[in-house]
Amino acid sequence: MKKLTALFLTVIMLCAMLAGCSGSSSAGQGTSAAPAPADSADAGAAGTEHPEETLTVLVPPIIPTYSDLIPDLKAEFEGMYPWITLEFVTTSWEDYEDKLNVMVNAGSPPDITYPNNSITKIQQYLSSGMLLDLTEYVSDDVLADYDEGALEFFRNGDALYGLPMWVSPYTLGGNREYLEDAKIDWKKIQEEGWTFEEFAAEAAKGVKDDVYGFTFACAGVTATDLLDLLCCCANMENPIDENGRYAYTDENFLKCLQFVRGLIDAGVMPKESSSVDAGMRWNLMLTGNTMITGKGLPNFELLAANNNRLLEEDPGSAVEGSRHLEYVGIPMPTLEGCDYVTAGGVSGMMAFRQKEEPTPEHIANIILALNYLTSGKVDAEICTLGAASPANASGRAEMAWAQEKTGIILNEDNAAFNARSNAAIYKPNITMTEEQSDKVTRIKEETILPLFQALLANEVTPEAMYEQVCEAAIAQFGEDGVR
Repeated sequence: MKKLTALFLTVIMLCAMLAGCSGSSSAGQGTSAAPAPADSADAGAAGTEHPEETLTVLVPPIIPTYSDLIPDLKAEFEGMYPWITLEFVTTSWEDYEDKLNVMVNAGSPPDITYPNNSITKIQQYLSSGMLLDLTEYVSDDVLADYDEGALEFFRNGDALYGLPMWVSPYTLGGNREYLEDAKIDWKKIQEEGWTFEEFAAEAAKGVKDDVYGFTFACAGVTATDLLDLLCCCANMENPIDENGRYAYTDENFLKCLQFVRGLIDAGVMPKESSSVDAGMRWNLMLTGNTMITGKGLPNFELLAANNNRLLEEDPGSAVEGSRHLEYVGIPMPTLEGCDYVTAGGVSGMMAFRQKEEPTPEHIANIILALNYLTSGKVDAEICTLGAASPANASGRAEMAWAQEKTGIILNEDNAAFNARSNAAIYKPNITMTEEQSDKVTRIKEETILPLFQALLANEVTPEAMYEQVCEAAIAQFGEDGVR
């Protein structure tokens, strides 16, 4: 029966690809397998051959200008597939989690969304039964365009829940002027990395009366990001390791906690780190109040360059109190004896189902939309605007076009560093079960999150936090289920 269903879907998608007509947009065709141009009569005929459907796409600001692209994306896609209407619902990053949770819990999730972390989202919603498994329906031709390593970030077991758009590592960023004034060889660090101890010593050189050596967003949606990234560089890339054991009972977890507390105690990080959110973190960088910031993304180079332009052309529109910033990407420090592994990594679009059993026609439409939004010129332009690397061959093939269109080319040193970081992106554990995922989430939300905030505020010691995390983990997984 599955084979017959898959065959039926293949026929539907083939008809769709032959029937659509391409529109004209700033984004261009979404994939190298996009439909050939057709006249309006063909498009009209195509619209009568398929049941009309509206697909909801919930998107946070994937890139700052993504909302500006939506009208052209919508117009082109609907011109290619006239029976499908894309309804984009935009939201801020701050509101995204709550909005998505409300929609899923109400049993009416978006058909497609852009998660800030696909692995986490898949694990979070596995037990809801609302994820849409595309495994039996995506053709080999479509899958062949995407990098296999990137596809892993949208899998759980044998199931596939979305398609990747780009690779973008989570790193750190530095103020080049401050780094060089402190005699820090940032180019060597870009190439060779540094340990926890080396980072602490170097970051301390940037501390002045009104300047921190290091700031990190540790409030709101980024509350545990610093710890997550450090764990990735301390041989704990996944909360459940390859042997199926909970990883954060490893003594390396304690060393990560001690490292963070040590930076605050030394005055390298603000004592108020628990209240520093993403916006404040970046403002501190732009106003010259920190030498190193995190988490850093490749597109921060573009954000800094734009603010520099405003300072010259329209100072009133620049960030208040900001100054010229030449942003350089630098790696997260690595625990002594561990390999450098980059957290973050792969982003894209994932699919949900509604309460009703999805029809083959509906799943085919979802795949058409996913493929369009994550590949070809659409992907290339978004990746260029976001300083990311396409996670598919069709996107990479259009990067020269996108760079010429946007005029955006990254600094040579940063581009080389980004490429090295992309190559070091962690391999997700796609064998985590629903039960394990639920337990991991419970430990994180009930124990790690509040205790890490208390650690930042100096209300609990690293040792006390580690002990409580171990107790919570053993309670969930048993003594044999932890490291």
